[in-house]
Amino acid sequence: MYPVVVPREATARRAGELRARAASETDRVVPTVDAIIAAVGDLHDEPVLSANVEDFEALGVTVETY
Repeated sequence: MYPVVVPREATARRAGELRARAASETDRVVPTVDAIIAAVGDLHDEPVLSANVEDFEALGVTVETY
């Protein structure tokens, strides 16, 4: 079973950083919820599992698809 991760200030801060970088480097506006998911994966050094590869690649995190 996977642990429940409660977003904290560090998660919100990292999500903002990832989202801002994606916007400046790729001109892609990534939804906030995707940035939060990416931040959790990034802070825990885990890949994100998603069929939405494009947004997570734009955020610069490791993404795996199914």
